[in-house]
Amino acid sequence: MAKIKYINYYLNISLFKLVLDITYVGEFMKKEKKKLKKFNSFDLLDAEILEEYLSKMALEGWIISDIGRTFLTFEKSTPKVIKFFADITTNDLVGDNYIPTTDYVNHFKEKGLEHVCGNDDFQIFIKNGVKGTPERRKLKFTRVFKNEFSQLISIIFIFLSLLLNDNSFLHDSFITFISDKYIILCMIFGGIIVVLNLLSTILKIDKYIKVVKINNDNFVHRRNFKIRDILSKVINSNFIFFLMTLSITLLNPNGDLGGYTSKNELPVSLEDFDVEIQEIRQCDLKKTSSPFAKYMYGTDDTYKEVVTKVYDEESNSYYDEYSEEYSASLSYTVFQSKSDKIINKALDSILRSYDKFALDCEKLNDARELKKWGAKEIYTINTWDEKVIVYSDKILKISGDIEYNEKNINIIKDKVLNGVNF
Repeated sequence: MAKIKYINYYLNISLFKLVLDITYVGEFMKKEKKKLKKFNSFDLLDAEILEEYLSKMALEGWIISDIGRTFLTFEKSTPKVIKFFADITTNDLVGDNYIPTTDYVNHFKEKGLEHVCGNDDFQIFIKNGVKGTPERRKLKFTRVFKNEFSQLISIIFIFLSLLLNDNSFLHDSFITFISDKYIILCMIFGGIIVVLNLLSTILKIDKYIKVVKINNDNFVHRRNFKIRDILSKVINSNFIFFLMTLSITLLNPNGDLGGYTSKNELPVSLEDFDVEIQEIRQCDLKKTSSPFAKYMYGTDDTYKEVVTKVYDEESNSYYDEYSEEYSASLSYTVFQSKSDKIINKALDSILRSYDKFALDCEKLNDARELKKWGAKEIYTINTWDEKVIVYSDKILKISGDIEYNEKNINIIKDKVLNGVNF
């Protein structure tokens, strides 16, 4: 017992020392910090706000050294009063990497302005005793809203793709979309990004009208700058959306990249139908779910490898050629939803996919067949020897080398239809 107390005492002392060490290192790094990075949320309409901000940072002992697309870089200096001038970058005044031309720099140097840094929006100068504000280059609407135009084109392109592409979730891929919470979550995130982009654009148009058209520098855009700053941090680039999409894809345990599974995991297998299993066996099972629907896909294939001796005339010898000879296969999918509209939409998606490949899809009106399956509707696809069995809350697709007698139908109804209850 005393030994345990000693160990606890030793651990507490060690932890305390570790906290002191971390605190000391943190204070040391803070004292020695020579550079500081701040998020750049200034757009072309914020030239005066940017000038004020750089002067404020200079009073705190941080002088701007680089202005990037995403970050502003400051270097530690003695706190001092410095006035800045932010000119608008134009293609005729800068070269590679937005480095200003000599004539451009000399033009302002003659007026007492010292060039510090620049990017594709601004060129930053220090006003060395210069009174007043030099003339800033005029802004054009197309230049101010260049990024918004590209975003709008992207949104329109995506929207048209969803409407016109047969493989989108509005059409053939509806079942995959509506039954996978990861894909739905991804679409929700995408919708939020679009809404935030539109909101940011509306605020920017309002500011453009008052700053450029009305020439009112004292309107509320200084007050709502904080709002736009938050929006900019959220939607500054499509990288955030890309990162979320990538994360959701990687975290999805039931994605399309899954490997083969054991036959014991299948709700029903070839053995249930007294099929002879060959030397090679491949099974696959996929399950997805969402608040709106559930989906299950399973396959069970067995085949043997056939080796054929083939004569090669060039080498005057025989070699082995391998091929696969399928003995039996079983494939089935079950889609389940409590919504009649979703079930009808899913059935329409399935039937559309058959029409797309010009497959012979026939609706059965045999009352005895409907009674055996206990179904509302039955469709047969003779080309693929496949059946689509429609229930009030489920749709079953099944194909394979099995007989659809009463015994096998009961096995399918009992094991496959209930297998979607996960």
